Amino acid sequence: ETLLYATALYSTGRRTAGRALLEEQLAAATPAVGVLVEFARREATREPERARGYLDHVLAANPDHAVALHLLAQLDFAAGRPHEALARIDEAARAGPLSVPLILLRAQSLAATQDWTRAEEAARRAFAASPELPGAPELLTRIYRVQNRLDAAIVSFQETEKAGALPVSGLHLLARLHEGAGHRAEAKRLYEQVLAARSDLTTAKNDLARLLADAGEDLERARVLASEALQAEPDRAEIADTLGRVYFKKGLFEPAQ
Repeated sequence: ETLLYATALYSTGRRTAGRALLEEQLAAATPAVGVLVEFARREATREPERARGYLDHVLAANPDHAVALHLLAQLDFAAGRPHEALARIDEAARAGPLSVPLILLRAQSLAATQDWTRAEEAARRAFAASPELPGAPELLTRIYRVQNRLDAAIVSFQETEKAGALPVSGLHLLARLHEGAGHRAEAKRLYEQVLAARSDLTTAKNDLARLLADAGEDLERARVLASEALQAEPDRAEIADTLGRVYFKKGLFEPAQ
């Protein structure tokens, strides 16, 4: 209950009080794993080495602890040590099959080491298993862009679409690729097609809202799409950013903040 209260304090902007509660629990002889992880989640940017020590302690006993692996990987990426993150995830894989989010984290680690072939393979696995997983389409688009393969990837997906073998998730990724290549009209058409097939896809709603906002067109529809997406997934920062962008484009500067 104390940990839950500390988390609530952080989430409502009362960091000092939340940290004080965490420090009380960290002073215990054997702090709970949840406390160690929560401190790293909330305070890693201010005390990265202390957070790293706590996460190392968690992973020593639980090498496949997903949250700890993600948090420690972010510290490794920031410190320019992606190979360490990759080695840690591979160690977890030896203990058992990786979850889809950890497969994506492995793909991100491989991309950070510029191992584009294996990064693409892992990212495709993650995307195929969970198309709505945040980060997978973005990573695949980045991999193709870095390798100057956006056009080739688009042709490949288009051929699959013409054969009638491209699922909605593939259409969504194709729309992302077109947007990345600057083909806004085609991206918009495909986002509309995706939402016609699956009106519940929050990422597609967010993508179309962002595209409309960037173009400065149909801003009221962009607002509705972004609002619906944020209502469905209120913790997604990128969706909140899209809604803020829409408000800014509409000249509504106070809600944009």
